[in-house]
Amino acid sequence: MTSRPKANSSSNAISADHKLRAFVDANVLISFLLRPSASTPPSVIVRVGLRGAYSLLVSETVVTEIRSKVLSKSYLTERITLDNVEILGRVLVKAATIVPEISEPFPEIGPDRKDDYLFAHA
Repeated sequence: MTSRPKANSSSNAISADHKLRAFVDANVLISFLLRPSASTPPSVIVRVGLRGAYSLLVSETVVTEIRSKVLSKSYLTERITLDNVEILGRVLVKAATIVPEISEPFPEIGPDRKDDYLFAHA
């Protein structure tokens, strides 16, 4: 019988050099703003990223897109204050990695071409 390594053994630990990286788009961040303490996937993803469980990546365009969407959609304007958008922007600048913008054409990676910018930035 072989034994499996313990979950907390050093052979299973992920070093800081190999920390998971995730580029988060505006829709995920807006979902977080709508229900920040919820146990929904977007809220959990953002909360654990802000705590440093993985490298949270965003671009300036994503931060700008959040503000633009909240201002242009009445559903969002009624539920998310601009103060909360600004606070999130400041928190992201401190806790996330702001990645440089990548120009198109993006490499064809995902099944949906509209999402290839997410893979390219990560």
